[in-house]
Amino acid sequence: MHLKIPRLYDSHTHFQATGEFSTGLRLDDLHSLQQLKEKDLQNPQYYRGDWLVGFGWNEKNWHQAPHKKILDSMFPQQPIFLARMDGHQSLLNSAALDVINFKSEDGILKEKDHLKAWELLPSFDAEQQRQNILAACRVFNKAGFTHVRDLTCTDFLWDLLLEMSLKDKLTLAIEENYTTHSLADFSFTLQKAILATHEGDQAFLRWVFGLRISFFISTLRWKPKQRLWKTSLGPRRGCRSHDTNLGRRIGVFSACHW
Repeated sequence: MHLKIPRLYDSHTHFQATGEFSTGLRLDDLHSLQQLKEKDLQNPQYYRGDWLVGFGWNEKNWHQAPHKKILDSMFPQQPIFLARMDGHQSLLNSAALDVINFKSEDGILKEKDHLKAWELLPSFDAEQQRQNILAACRVFNKAGFTHVRDLTCTDFLWDLLLEMSLKDKLTLAIEENYTTHSLADFSFTLQKAILATHEGDQAFLRWVFGLRISFFISTLRWKPKQRLWKTSLGPRRGCRSHDTNLGRRIGVFSACHW
């Protein structure tokens, strides 16, 4: 049985990455790293610029541990970035490490180094990203979600969401957040978030896990004597609202669309 609950809300998502992993190169079926060469690698969604990017490998049952030398033998010149299934480490070949100026004896990057390398990957082009957005909508809709909060907004993503909302392409309500992992980037990130707002909107800062700060921009309703920020759910300026079998949806829930 598939249960659909109107306004079922996932409060912490990485929306862009959900679409990327849905349309991208999946590696969870590999029994060895060498099997990567047997896959059909012609799909343009597998590439970011000239980089081949994949996700989902798990070396637990492999006979040979993952190593950049194996990738180098198959891809001596093309940069390769393969994220592990847990999303906390990645395997890069020597060409990729040279491009981003990282050092690793075996090609494996973990935690902060993995995340920094991910951020240095070439961007998807606009059409690739549109396909990723639509794929993410399908993933969440299939699971019964009608609303999501995305913690990884970028200016590029924001502009595409606005464009697709005006063309009635979105099937999710998406609340966008600008996030920084460093106090050094505080002012810069806050300025981006403020610029994303429309006239009459407000911003507040939310502390998460100590040094991590999320900037959530929204039209907010404050009720005196209550320590709660309540988000307005009615259509606002710039919103496109529709009646569907999932209930009322608004094209983009974000800085200016709550």
